[in-house]
Amino acid sequence: MEENIVFNTEDVTSNKAMGILAYLGLLVLVPIFAAKDSQYARFHANQGLVLSIATVALSVAAGIVIFVVSIITFGLLAVPISIILYLALFAFWITFAVLGILNACSGEAKKLPLLGNITISNNLDREVNHYVDEQYTKWRAHPYRPLWTPQCREIQSDQRHYRTGSRYRI
Repeated sequence: MEENIVFNTEDVTSNKAMGILAYLGLLVLVPIFAAKDSQYARFHANQGLVLSIATVALSVAAGIVIFVVSIITFGLLAVPISIILYLALFAFWITFAVLGILNACSGEAKKLPLLGNITISNNLDREVNHYVDEQYTKWRAHPYRPLWTPQCREIQSDQRHYRTGSRYRI
């Protein structure tokens, strides 16, 4: 049973172009960075990113198969096998990209077959920023920071002035 996700109509109409760009290979980065607040663009960017990653992974796998076949057959079957594999890979990519573009153009948020259930976290940037802030807070609160940090001269200066009372510590 196909699951249709419903988004705000204003969001859909203003971000259809971002949804289309999401399925065009490296252009998936445009909606990821330009339409962070649009749930519709984020959905299609996720689908497009999964498609791009799957295409690259299949391309690497095809390259390994071609390499192994060329070693086994002394290169005799490498060219025909590579043509067949890369044409199949291109057909895979073009089929799923056209499906995604048609869904984005029609304003629908249908998941791609086979790949649609894979989700890359929409909160990834927030999770990374939270982790970095947490680590920085821990580092700042530590009484003995490592000496290889860029702030070591400032810290030593603060400690010297703190001990002598010549400057207030912030």
